[in-house]
Amino acid sequence: MLRVRYLVRLSGIDFAEDYWVADIRIQVPFDKAVLIGRKFHEGFNSAEERVAFGRRVSELYSRPAFPTEISAHIVESLRRWFNKSDKRVTAIRAAGVIGFRLRVAGDGPFDAQLMVVLAQSTNADAAMQALQPWFVNVTSKCEAARINLLEPMYTSLGMVTAETYLTFNPIALEYLTQFVEQ
Repeated sequence: MLRVRYLVRLSGIDFAEDYWVADIRIQVPFDKAVLIGRKFHEGFNSAEERVAFGRRVSELYSRPAFPTEISAHIVESLRRWFNKSDKRVTAIRAAGVIGFRLRVAGDGPFDAQLMVVLAQSTNADAAMQALQPWFVNVTSKCEAARINLLEPMYTSLGMVTAETYLTFNPIALEYLTQFVEQ
């Protein structure tokens, strides 16, 4: 089942009879003193759900700051491409893609390379097949914007060195896709 990425269902006992969600895009500043003496409602049934919620909220604020050209021509392009069809997200998940990372060098013209992180390196062909239409389409647009987009690197965590892995900046799959699997 797919769900909208910024809505999180509350599963705590106080919310069990109805369907309650938290919209993680909303921020309300207030003084903590207003919480004194208030009854709290547990939002989740388990520690795992609480940790997953915290991770989703933190992803909203932990995106790397890429140069504008890179964001527009690569990151946002990939995001728009995914959000045009749920089948693209399903294909990427089926190929075992667990994340994306991006390496950028230069001050313009830029060199850029996408790392596609797989659960197992044996799934690289399926991931390549799923992403090839996007890569072919975006390459010419990148060239016009003075971005040299190198072929994506398809690898698993067990196959890439820590040094190489750390030279790439993370791009959360949840950020790139409108929907996340439940």
